[in-house]
Amino acid sequence: LAINSPGGVISGVTELAKKIKNYSLPIVTYSRDLCASAGYWIASQTNRIIIGETCEIGSVGVYAIVDDLSKIFENSGIKREVISSGENKGLGVMGTPVTDRFREVTRSEVDYIATLFTTQMRDVRHDISEADCDGRVFVGRQAIDAHFADEIGDLNSAIEAIMEVK
Repeated sequence: LAINSPGGVISGVTELAKKIKNYSLPIVTYSRDLCASAGYWIASQTNRIIIGETCEIGSVGVYAIVDDLSKIFENSGIKREVISSGENKGLGVMGTPVTDRFREVTRSEVDYIATLFTTQMRDVRHDISEADCDGRVFVGRQAIDAHFADEIGDLNSAIEAIMEVK
């Protein structure tokens, strides 16, 4: 796999990562510049990770952005109300205030996905410490030392590594 990614949304990542982990042939990841977050989640499931000397890799973690636009709506003369079938249905609808309940539910989702990420990643890359799964990015040799990657190289060394993986 050649990965150059800052990450992105979570949809499909767990499924893809499981397929890569259980694939019958060896898979080597090469990243020259950037392999972060969801991109790293996918890479972490391969047999070997080779990176460029200045590649930024890691950014293990999950976040959600919550915008409270209720004042903008209010200042525009719009009062938004949500009538829903349950206490959690409609939480966070644009234009409504961010409530403690919405924060609690969102925090729970973020924590759940982060646990999936770190568990699945560390199931393959055992030597990564829990402390290093704090969202930071490692560069080149730092990534090797933290066990986020296996070696510094180029695309040719990644191609050669496919033959060496057992």
